[in-house]
Amino acid sequence: MPVKSNFNPASGASMTTVAPTVTLNTDENADCKMVADGSNLRRDDGRLHRRWNHSQSCAVIGLAQGANSVYIACRDSFNNADTAAQASLLSYTVDSLPPRRAQWNPAQSATVKNSAPTITFTPTKTPTANGRSRTKLTATWRAIAQGMEP
Repeated sequence: MPVKSNFNPASGASMTTVAPTVTLNTDENADCKMVADGSNLRRDDGRLHRRWNHSQSCAVIGLAQGANSVYIACRDSFNNADTAAQASLLSYTVDSLPPRRAQWNPAQSATVKNSAPTITFTPTKTPTANGRSRTKLTATWRAIAQGMEP
């Protein structure tokens, strides 16, 4: 039975797509099946990637926002195959939705008498800038009007 290694993305990774391409290596020529949460490893549903070599690559479809599991089962040319219990389990977190803005100051739809007000809001997710977390963002009206991000 093929030994699997070098999973990319690695288990535990966060991603911004619901259909990532997962790659891995096997210690012998093999073909591998990659299925997402709740899929049946025994059913040949077109997600079996038949390469018969040491390097495997396949788009995994069906991931949802949040935590997901991807199971990978392989077999060699002599039909030595992983059972469902022996399949490799990779855990991924999908977050492809942008943060929403809340707690506007001035409030949304407020009348502002200043021609260049400072606007602040709190994002629903913590963005980063230059590697530092930012929990409150400030922008001038001019920057927002020109389509620039704060």
